[in-house]
Amino acid sequence: MSRPALRLGWALLALLVALLPGLLLAAPAQAASVSVLYKRDSETSLPRLDPAAQAVLQSMEEKLIDSGLTVIQPDAKLYALLDQARGVVLNFSAEAGLTMTLDVSKGQRPNPGADSTWAEVRLRAKIYSGTRILASSSAFGAVAFRGQAQERAFEAAAKRAVDDIAAKLLARLDAEPPAPPAPAPSLVVPPSEPAPPPSAVQPARGVKWALMVGVSDFTHAQGGESGHNNLDGVTRDMQTVRAALADLGVERQRLLWLYNAEATTAGVRAALAQLQAQTAPEDLVYVYLSTHGLPKADGLSRFGIPVTYDFRKDNFIDFEQFRTALAAMPAGNIIWLNDTCHSGLAAEGLVTVEVGARDFSVAPPAAFDVSKAASVQAKNIAVISSASGEQKAVDLGPGGGLFSSIFVQGVARIVQAKQAPPSIYGFFKSHVDGKVQAGFHDMCSTAPLPGFCSQGTQQPVFGAQRDGKLIGM
Repeated sequence: MSRPALRLGWALLALLVALLPGLLLAAPAQAASVSVLYKRDSETSLPRLDPAAQAVLQSMEEKLIDSGLTVIQPDAKLYALLDQARGVVLNFSAEAGLTMTLDVSKGQRPNPGADSTWAEVRLRAKIYSGTRILASSSAFGAVAFRGQAQERAFEAAAKRAVDDIAAKLLARLDAEPPAPPAPAPSLVVPPSEPAPPPSAVQPARGVKWALMVGVSDFTHAQGGESGHNNLDGVTRDMQTVRAALADLGVERQRLLWLYNAEATTAGVRAALAQLQAQTAPEDLVYVYLSTHGLPKADGLSRFGIPVTYDFRKDNFIDFEQFRTALAAMPAGNIIWLNDTCHSGLAAEGLVTVEVGARDFSVAPPAAFDVSKAASVQAKNIAVISSASGEQKAVDLGPGGGLFSSIFVQGVARIVQAKQAPPSIYGFFKSHVDGKVQAGFHDMCSTAPLPGFCSQGTQQPVFGAQRDGKLIGM
């Protein structure tokens, strides 16, 4: 290479080095994405298709887009659920990214001293980053109108409310660093999913605990508020399940036993509090319920209720309260066994919208959904319910409950075979699912029970939070 060409090459290299920082800064960065949802949070909230609500959505989306953000909206199936005023819970996974929820209400009042009326719009907005709430704010917009200009006035008031709040929300979005990519936790275990291989089983590294709650004697309550018959099978179930849990490694001093008069609402709450105080992150807790169960249709709870010994309309603990208490424990591994009528409600909860890392999805009816508070993200929780939320669970009298009997038989087979403890989902697939249904058919073919055999085959329900399906028994 000649000296002039060499000089030219060095000059070009120097120019490139000088321009490189500017080129990098000028390179288009990938726009952050924010999901925008309209979620009615009160009875006074406007329907999503109300012109004022639509004006808020459109105006907010325009400001987000103008600021350089990518706006994502859900599909029609999700909004078909979000448009309900009640009974819908929004859950965000830790990897859901940025989400903005909007809620709008409106009203009007006379404008004193003027021949006009004020159209007023109240906007409430929240920003989530995964499970965290980054911002929660509200704004107010008002426009005076005369005659037939009411609808346009409400739309203008809605845009004023957005103008009032947008700068604050955008500043909070700009300050939030992008979440690192991570796989979304598995909240739903499809019925067709195979059992995990033995190598995937996660044995508990801490100690094992158990809480057993059973009520067989309802003589004191018959004719009262609960009006339930006695459950003769619960007595046997409590004994045989206690022996099965001992075989699985639960020592007697770590088993909390509440039976009949001990199984009061206050007693259950105290036992849950004791576990919260005594367990450690690596521990495994078994929870077993055997009693009557109430459906959502009774109107006392939208979640269903296991009936305690002293149950009253003003004194009960429902499945959601149970679930919240379990999630609050330090123990990182929880297996919850429910043998009550309508026990699937412990797994189903309310209609739940799951917002994941890449999309929006609607949880199927049998999904076990745990509260998504950040404090419970690391929990491995599994639930096995004896029947769906619409079904009664069979009690075989002195023979015990159908579900509990089959659970105990499954544990006995594992112990006798000297097998390494399987995952709880592997146990469900091998020793519960199919066997409960078969036992139900055998019973109905020989001694049909009114109110049971006509309900359809008893279907046990399984679900898990995080790696709950992999917990080793």
